Amino acid sequence: MLRKFKISVDGTQYLVEMEEVGAPTPTPADAA
Repeated sequence: MLRKFKISVDGTQYLVEMEEVGAPTPTPADAA
C-alpha cells in the first residue's frame, strides 16, 4: 500500500510518498 500525503512547512508544500511493508510502525520519510 502506498500512502501519499501533503505537509506544509513555512509555506512550502511537500508531497510525501510512503510505502508500507506491513510493519507495525511505518518508517519515517526522509526529512531535510
